[in-house]
Amino acid sequence: MSYHGVLAYDNATVAIPTAEETAIVLGAEKFDTDAYHSLGANTERLTIPAGLDGIYRIYGHIRWESLAGGVRRVRVYKNGSVIILVEAHCEDQVVTPCSNFVTVAPLHEGDYIFMKCYQTCGVDLDTVGNVWCTYFGIDYLGEHA
Repeated sequence: MSYHGVLAYDNATVAIPTAEETAIVLGAEKFDTDAYHSLGANTERLTIPAGLDGIYRIYGHIRWESLAGGVRRVRVYKNGSVIILVEAHCEDQVVTPCSNFVTVAPLHEGDYIFMKCYQTCGVDLDTVGNVWCTYFGIDYLGEHA
């Protein structure tokens, strides 16, 4: 079986308003084997292409600006409303201001996923944009059982 997947990333700083969930726009790609991601429309999404229904590893990383206090949270949504993963940090974010996540889920042709960030430090908080700081990806693991 050949590899199928995508790693897209935020190539610019994104200001996340306090207490407001915000989708992360993925303005660049490290790789994309099957047009899972578009750089022209709905750039926050990863969409399952025709013929690739199956089980997927979904992973990502958010690098936050260093600022103490508040909650940091990342949610992964499927098809706009179904939450398939919640990753949260509630501790002091000065030393290691990162949110990492990985999960496995069944996805079907046309399904799309995206991540939203949320924080409560009291002011806008930036994410750090580049391929190794804020990214979102999926790997096809195989067909449904």
